[in-house]
Amino acid sequence: NFTGYSKHVGEYPACKPSYVDGTENLLAYAIDKLTTAPTFAKPFPFSTYFCEFWPRETYEQMTRYFPPDAMFDNYKAKQKGCGKGGCRYQMEHTSILKADPAAKQSLWPQIVPAQSFWRNITSVVFSRSFEQALWRKLKIKGPIKRRELRILSDKNGWANGRIHTDMQARKVATMMFYLPSSDGAKYDYGTCLHTFQQYKHRVVQKKGATRKGTGKDGEGDCFFKFLFLPNSGYSFRVGKSSWHSAPNKFITHHEHMHRNTLLVNWY
Repeated sequence: NFTGYSKHVGEYPACKPSYVDGTENLLAYAIDKLTTAPTFAKPFPFSTYFCEFWPRETYEQMTRYFPPDAMFDNYKAKQKGCGKGGCRYQMEHTSILKADPAAKQSLWPQIVPAQSFWRNITSVVFSRSFEQALWRKLKIKGPIKRRELRILSDKNGWANGRIHTDMQARKVATMMFYLPSSDGAKYDYGTCLHTFQQYKHRVVQKKGATRKGTGKDGEGDCFFKFLFLPNSGYSFRVGKSSWHSAPNKFITHHEHMHRNTLLVNWY
Protein backbone atom coordinates (compact mmCIF):
# COMPACT_ATOMS: atom_id res chain seq x y z
CA ASN A 1 0.00 0.00 0.00
CA PHE A 2 1.11 3.57 -0.66
CA THR A 3 -0.27 7.07 -0.69
CA GLY A 4 -0.54 8.65 -4.13
CA TYR A 5 -1.61 7.77 -7.63
CA SER A 6 -2.46 4.10 -8.02
CA LYS A 7 -1.84 1.88 -11.05
CA HIS A 8 -5.26 0.40 -10.27
CA VAL A 9 -7.01 3.68 -11.14
CA GLY A 10 -7.57 4.79 -14.73
CA GLU A 11 -8.25 8.45 -13.95
CA TYR A 12 -8.85 10.84 -11.07
CA PRO A 13 -11.35 13.43 -12.38
CA ALA A 14 -10.09 16.95 -11.74
CA CYS A 15 -11.62 19.02 -8.98
CA LYS A 16 -11.78 22.67 -10.02
CA PRO A 17 -12.49 25.11 -7.16
CA SER A 18 -15.26 27.65 -7.67
CA TYR A 19 -16.16 29.02 -4.25
CA VAL A 20 -18.59 31.91 -3.98
CA ASP A 21 -18.54 33.42 -0.51
CA GLY A 22 -21.28 35.41 1.14
CA THR A 23 -24.25 33.63 -0.40
CA GLU A 24 -27.52 34.20 1.46
CA ASN A 25 -29.63 31.59 -0.36
CA LEU A 26 -28.23 28.14 0.40
CA LEU A 27 -30.80 26.30 -1.73
CA ALA A 28 -30.12 28.44 -4.82
CA TYR A 29 -26.36 28.02 -4.30
CA ALA A 30 -26.65 24.21 -4.04
CA ILE A 31 -28.86 23.99 -7.13
CA ASP A 32 -26.35 26.08 -9.11
CA LYS A 33 -23.45 23.84 -8.02
CA LEU A 34 -25.45 20.74 -8.92
CA THR A 35 -26.50 22.07 -12.31
CA THR A 36 -23.01 23.18 -13.35
CA ALA A 37 -21.15 20.07 -12.13
CA PRO A 38 -19.65 17.89 -14.91
CA THR A 39 -21.65 14.85 -16.01
CA PHE A 40 -19.87 11.71 -17.21
CA ALA A 41 -21.01 9.24 -19.87
CA LYS A 42 -18.41 6.62 -18.89
CA PRO A 43 -17.95 4.10 -17.35
CA PHE A 44 -21.74 4.34 -17.10
CA PRO A 45 -24.10 7.19 -18.00
CA PHE A 46 -25.38 9.90 -15.68
CA SER A 47 -22.77 10.26 -12.96
CA THR A 48 -21.51 13.62 -11.74
CA TYR A 49 -18.66 14.92 -9.56
CA PHE A 50 -19.04 17.85 -7.14
CA CYS A 51 -16.17 20.11 -6.20
CA GLU A 52 -16.58 22.52 -3.27
CA PHE A 53 -20.31 22.00 -3.34
CA TRP A 54 -21.32 23.99 -0.25
CA PRO A 55 -20.44 27.58 0.65
CA ARG A 56 -17.28 27.75 2.73
CA GLU A 57 -19.10 28.65 5.96
CA THR A 58 -21.65 25.86 5.46
CA TYR A 59 -18.93 23.27 4.98
CA GLU A 60 -17.11 24.46 8.08
CA GLN A 61 -20.35 23.99 10.03
CA MET A 62 -20.85 20.55 8.46
CA THR A 63 -17.53 19.35 9.86
CA ARG A 64 -18.01 21.21 13.16
CA TYR A 65 -21.42 19.61 13.70
CA PHE A 66 -20.42 16.13 12.57
CA PRO A 67 -21.70 13.88 15.37
CA PRO A 68 -19.33 12.34 17.92
CA ASP A 69 -18.96 8.56 17.82
CA ALA A 70 -21.21 7.93 20.81
CA MET A 71 -24.16 9.53 18.98
CA PHE A 72 -24.19 7.02 16.11
CA ASP A 73 -27.10 4.57 16.00
CA ASN A 74 -24.86 1.48 15.99
CA TYR A 75 -22.11 2.77 18.30
CA LYS A 76 -22.79 0.37 21.18
CA ALA A 77 -22.90 -2.62 18.85
CA LYS A 78 -19.73 -1.68 16.97
CA GLN A 79 -17.39 0.01 19.45
CA LYS A 80 -15.84 -3.14 20.97
CA GLY A 81 -14.91 -4.61 17.59
CA CYS A 82 -13.86 -1.33 15.99
CA GLY A 83 -10.11 -1.79 16.36
CA LYS A 84 -7.41 -2.14 13.74
CA GLY A 85 -9.79 -3.70 11.26
CA GLY A 86 -12.01 -0.64 11.34
CA CYS A 87 -15.79 -0.44 11.23
CA ARG A 88 -18.61 1.77 10.03
CA TYR A 89 -20.59 3.96 12.38
CA GLN A 90 -23.85 5.15 10.84
CA MET A 91 -26.95 7.09 11.74
CA GLU A 92 -30.09 8.46 10.14
CA HIS A 93 -30.48 12.23 10.16
CA THR A 94 -33.68 11.77 12.15
CA SER A 95 -31.58 10.45 15.05
CA ILE A 96 -30.15 13.95 15.34
CA LEU A 97 -33.34 15.89 14.69
CA LYS A 98 -35.48 13.84 17.10
CA ALA A 99 -32.90 13.55 19.88
CA ASP A 100 -33.75 15.03 23.26
CA PRO A 101 -31.10 17.76 23.78
CA ALA A 102 -31.27 17.45 27.54
CA ALA A 103 -30.61 13.69 27.39
CA LYS A 104 -27.79 13.96 24.82
CA GLN A 105 -26.07 17.14 26.04
CA SER A 106 -23.33 15.22 27.87
CA LEU A 107 -22.52 13.19 24.73
CA TRP A 108 -22.72 16.14 22.36
CA PRO A 109 -22.50 19.62 23.92
CA GLN A 110 -23.24 21.21 20.52
CA ILE A 111 -26.42 19.24 19.88
CA VAL A 112 -28.77 22.24 19.89
CA PRO A 113 -27.00 24.22 17.09
CA ALA A 114 -26.27 20.89 15.35
CA GLN A 115 -29.97 20.06 15.18
CA SER A 116 -30.72 23.44 13.63
CA PHE A 117 -27.90 23.01 11.10
CA TRP A 118 -28.84 19.49 9.98
CA ARG A 119 -32.50 20.44 9.74
CA ASN A 120 -31.48 23.17 7.29
CA ILE A 121 -29.30 20.79 5.20
CA THR A 122 -32.14 18.25 5.04
CA SER A 123 -34.58 20.92 3.89
CA VAL A 124 -32.21 21.74 1.00
CA VAL A 125 -31.48 18.25 -0.37
CA PHE A 126 -35.07 17.09 0.03
CA SER A 127 -36.63 20.26 -1.36
CA ARG A 128 -38.74 19.91 -4.49
CA SER A 129 -36.57 22.33 -6.50
CA PHE A 130 -33.30 20.58 -5.58
CA GLU A 131 -34.72 17.18 -6.43
CA GLN A 132 -36.10 18.45 -9.74
CA ALA A 133 -32.65 19.81 -10.62
CA LEU A 134 -31.14 16.40 -9.81
CA TRP A 135 -33.76 14.59 -11.91
CA ARG A 136 -32.91 16.84 -14.87
CA LYS A 137 -29.19 16.33 -14.30
CA LEU A 138 -29.40 12.54 -14.15
CA LYS A 139 -32.38 12.15 -16.54
CA ILE A 140 -34.53 10.49 -13.88
CA LYS A 141 -38.21 9.82 -14.51
CA GLY A 142 -40.87 8.24 -12.37
CA PRO A 143 -42.04 8.63 -8.78
CA ILE A 144 -39.84 8.56 -5.69
CA LYS A 145 -41.19 6.39 -2.86
CA ARG A 146 -38.69 7.14 -0.12
CA ARG A 147 -35.77 9.40 0.80
CA GLU A 148 -33.01 9.03 3.37
CA LEU A 149 -30.05 11.01 4.63
CA ARG A 150 -27.41 9.02 6.47
CA ILE A 151 -24.25 10.17 8.22
CA LEU A 152 -21.36 7.69 8.05
CA SER A 153 -17.94 7.39 9.66
CA ASP A 154 -15.70 4.61 8.33
CA LYS A 155 -12.97 4.33 10.93
CA ASN A 156 -9.45 4.48 9.46
CA GLY A 157 -11.09 4.55 6.05
CA TRP A 158 -12.42 0.99 6.13
CA ALA A 159 -15.48 0.90 3.85
CA ASN A 160 -17.42 -2.15 2.64
CA GLY A 161 -15.09 -2.46 -0.36
CA ARG A 162 -17.30 -4.51 -2.65
CA ILE A 163 -18.17 -3.55 -6.23
CA HIS A 164 -21.94 -3.23 -6.53
CA THR A 165 -24.64 -1.27 -8.40
CA ASP A 166 -27.18 -0.33 -5.64
CA MET A 167 -29.87 -2.05 -7.71
CA GLN A 168 -30.42 -4.58 -4.94
CA ALA A 169 -31.38 -1.79 -2.58
CA ARG A 170 -33.85 -0.52 -5.21
CA LYS A 171 -32.31 2.93 -5.21
CA VAL A 172 -33.18 5.43 -7.94
CA ALA A 173 -30.31 7.83 -7.26
CA THR A 174 -27.54 8.22 -4.72
CA MET A 175 -25.45 11.20 -3.66
CA MET A 176 -22.46 11.34 -1.34
CA PHE A 177 -20.57 14.27 0.15
CA TYR A 178 -17.03 13.83 1.46
CA LEU A 179 -16.35 15.53 4.79
CA PRO A 180 -12.60 15.35 5.55
CA SER A 181 -10.80 18.11 7.41
CA SER A 182 -7.77 17.84 5.10
CA ASP A 183 -6.70 16.30 1.78
CA GLY A 184 -4.36 13.77 3.46
CA ALA A 185 -6.33 10.76 2.18
CA LYS A 186 -7.37 12.22 -1.17
CA TYR A 187 -6.03 9.33 -3.27
CA ASP A 188 -7.19 6.66 -0.85
CA TYR A 189 -10.70 7.13 0.50
CA GLY A 190 -12.57 8.23 -2.62
CA THR A 191 -15.24 6.26 -4.47
CA CYS A 192 -14.46 4.26 -7.63
CA LEU A 193 -16.65 3.87 -10.70
CA HIS A 194 -16.13 0.64 -12.64
CA THR A 195 -16.82 -0.86 -16.03
CA PHE A 196 -18.61 -4.18 -16.22
CA GLN A 197 -15.34 -5.81 -17.28
CA GLN A 198 -13.63 -4.46 -14.16
CA TYR A 199 -16.43 -5.96 -12.11
CA LYS A 200 -16.05 -9.30 -13.92
CA HIS A 201 -12.30 -9.31 -13.19
CA ARG A 202 -12.65 -8.30 -9.54
CA VAL A 203 -10.67 -10.10 -6.86
CA VAL A 204 -13.34 -12.18 -5.18
CA GLN A 205 -13.31 -12.19 -1.39
CA LYS A 206 -13.08 -15.74 -0.05
CA LYS A 207 -15.24 -14.87 2.94
CA GLY A 208 -17.42 -12.34 1.15
CA ALA A 209 -21.18 -12.62 0.91
CA THR A 210 -22.94 -13.86 -2.20
CA ARG A 211 -25.61 -11.43 -3.38
CA LYS A 212 -28.40 -12.06 -5.85
CA GLY A 213 -27.71 -10.24 -9.11
CA THR A 214 -24.20 -9.27 -8.02
CA GLY A 215 -22.50 -12.56 -7.23
CA LYS A 216 -19.61 -12.94 -4.82
CA ASP A 217 -18.30 -9.78 -3.15
CA GLY A 218 -14.99 -8.49 -4.47
CA GLU A 219 -12.81 -5.48 -5.28
CA GLY A 220 -11.10 -4.44 -8.50
CA ASP A 221 -9.50 -1.79 -10.68
CA CYS A 222 -11.20 1.58 -11.12
CA PHE A 223 -12.14 3.45 -14.30
CA PHE A 224 -12.61 6.68 -12.32
CA LYS A 225 -11.78 7.39 -8.71
CA PHE A 226 -13.09 10.58 -7.14
CA LEU A 227 -10.55 12.37 -4.99
CA PHE A 228 -11.47 12.42 -1.31
CA LEU A 229 -11.25 16.17 -0.90
CA PRO A 230 -12.96 18.51 1.56
CA ASN A 231 -16.39 19.65 0.39
CA SER A 232 -16.53 17.37 -2.64
CA GLY A 233 -18.71 14.45 -3.64
CA TYR A 234 -20.64 12.76 -6.41
CA SER A 235 -24.03 11.52 -7.52
CA PHE A 236 -25.28 9.02 -10.06
CA ARG A 237 -28.43 7.41 -11.40
CA VAL A 238 -28.68 3.83 -10.26
CA GLY A 239 -28.95 1.21 -12.99
CA LYS A 240 -27.70 -2.18 -14.13
CA SER A 241 -24.32 -0.69 -15.09
CA SER A 242 -23.73 1.65 -12.11
CA TRP A 243 -20.84 -0.41 -10.71
CA HIS A 244 -19.02 1.42 -7.92
CA SER A 245 -17.09 0.78 -4.71
CA ALA A 246 -15.11 2.33 -1.90
CA PRO A 247 -12.06 0.05 -2.08
CA ASN A 248 -10.02 -1.18 0.85
CA LYS A 249 -7.28 -2.74 -1.29
CA PHE A 250 -4.57 -0.77 -3.10
CA ILE A 251 -4.91 2.14 -0.64
CA THR A 252 -3.40 3.38 2.59
CA HIS A 253 -5.61 3.25 5.67
CA HIS A 254 -4.57 6.34 7.60
CA GLU A 255 -4.67 5.86 11.36
CA HIS A 256 -7.04 8.34 13.03
CA MET A 257 -8.09 9.73 9.62
CA HIS A 258 -11.64 8.56 9.15
CA ARG A 259 -13.84 8.42 6.06
CA ASN A 260 -16.60 10.78 7.17
CA THR A 261 -19.38 11.18 4.63
CA LEU A 262 -22.95 12.29 4.12
CA LEU A 263 -25.05 9.87 2.04
CA VAL A 264 -28.36 10.84 0.44
CA ASN A 265 -30.49 8.17 -1.24
CA TRP A 266 -33.71 8.23 -3.21
CA TYR A 267 -35.79 5.07 -3.70
